[in-house]
Amino acid sequence: MLESCLLAGGIVLAVIVLLRPAMRSDKPGIAALVALAAAFLLAGSDLWLTPDPWHVPLVLATLALIPALVIQRAFRSVDMIAFVFHRDFGMQGATLSGLKNEITTAALCAGSIAVACAGLAHLWAVQARFLPLAALTLVLANPVLRFGVGRLCSRPVHSVLGERLTTPRLLPGSERPDLVIVYLEGLDRRFADTATFGDICQPLARYAAEGTSFTEVRQIAGTGWSLAGMVASQSGVPVPPRALHYQSRTEDVSRFMPGTVFLGDVLAERGYGSHYVVGGDIHFGGIAAMYASHQITALTGMAEQKALYPAETFAAAQAAWFLDDQMVFDTARQVQHDLLSQAAPYALIVETIGPHGPKGILSRDKTGTGRAGETRDVARSVACLNEELDVFLGDLRARQARHGRDLCIVLLSDHLNHTVTLPQGGPAHAGRNTVIFWRAPGGSGRVVDKPGSMVDVFPTLLHWLGWSDDPVAAGIGRSLLADPPTLVEEFGVMAIDRMIQSDAAFANQIWGGPACLAERPATA
Repeated sequence: MLESCLLAGGIVLAVIVLLRPAMRSDKPGIAALVALAAAFLLAGSDLWLTPDPWHVPLVLATLALIPALVIQRAFRSVDMIAFVFHRDFGMQGATLSGLKNEITTAALCAGSIAVACAGLAHLWAVQARFLPLAALTLVLANPVLRFGVGRLCSRPVHSVLGERLTTPRLLPGSERPDLVIVYLEGLDRRFADTATFGDICQPLARYAAEGTSFTEVRQIAGTGWSLAGMVASQSGVPVPPRALHYQSRTEDVSRFMPGTVFLGDVLAERGYGSHYVVGGDIHFGGIAAMYASHQITALTGMAEQKALYPAETFAAAQAAWFLDDQMVFDTARQVQHDLLSQAAPYALIVETIGPHGPKGILSRDKTGTGRAGETRDVARSVACLNEELDVFLGDLRARQARHGRDLCIVLLSDHLNHTVTLPQGGPAHAGRNTVIFWRAPGGSGRVVDKPGSMVDVFPTLLHWLGWSDDPVAAGIGRSLLADPPTLVEEFGVMAIDRMIQSDAAFANQIWGGPACLAERPATA
């Protein structure tokens, strides 16, 4: 009896760890392992397992569950749209080095459940009845399978996405200021909550106080990872489930949403020289395909930066599979210098990495060792990124002023932070993305609390720059500076999520489209 209780206790503790990713796993995890060890010691030879055919489905179900558990432990939930997207577009340059704890925890918990189930079946001599049930339970607990079954069994949802899809109406001959866009990895609005995090975002707060700050930009389905956040904020559309629809073309991933107008297309039409800088591989998760498909072909990633710096400097800047923000900003400074030597206006897009969950990355000048490194204190990485951003933007503004050129700056988080152990912040900050527009030399500041999502950032940017005619709309987004309601205002986040996840026709509109944008003019 005691042995059965210990085995059952081990299962319960392992399940608690898996169901509560924000909880520290060390104490309950150790307790589960101790309970299993005690059960085997007490039972002696009665519990030494002999091979049984029913062990095979149990082992297979356990192995299939581990990848999803790793993602859940690392990122709070399993985003199946992101999962399928990265399956199609690849994860070049990424490694699992930052997920060692999550992999170990998931493997130990799943393994403990399987061993305990096998032990109980052996003690009770019910292998043929209990083990298939245990294997089936693990299969049904797999988020991937549940998502697929849910898609097949879900009732059709009335969707307005297709009818709301709009090509932006662009005004000719408008102003052409230089444009700098900085994607602050995972630096959402929770960190602006001084009651929770103190003044770690003070440099960013100064730009918000002098510019236009949008405080109610939520996260909807298909915008919850870096590439998706860039897509939404540069095109007005989310990344819908591409390969889950039989009608979708999955054989060609080089043509990224060819029928959708992106910021890069608008910039090219206006004669801008555009450049994207990131510390990782430019081919990771479709990044190069997205930018190249929409007329931004100057891309600088890890491989390109390796040729720009001495070997020792480059090696010191590497943390996991990314370069630190110090090197990314240094590279962006050089890119701006080169772009300013040209008469054409420029757009410089920079993507940082600092507060990436579940670990943050500290730049060389912030570690005390002279080498970039990882940290579990993500709030510290947020503070460091703010300090580096402040210096970077100060340098850009000073150089811009010397050249006498207009400058507009956009600062935004690419998505909500993934770190499961972080506080969410107060009600006015939790679940909101950072979106700040600033124009030199700064002003008195404006706060816009119109509810929206990342798809509304692109039409809002066109409106703010004076580039778009009424109605100020792009993709399924609507300007947050105009009166027409956004989808979030009309339907709420949960209803929009269901539309995005189930609307196959909308997905085909986004992923299909004409062979090239010349066949679908951006102006109307």
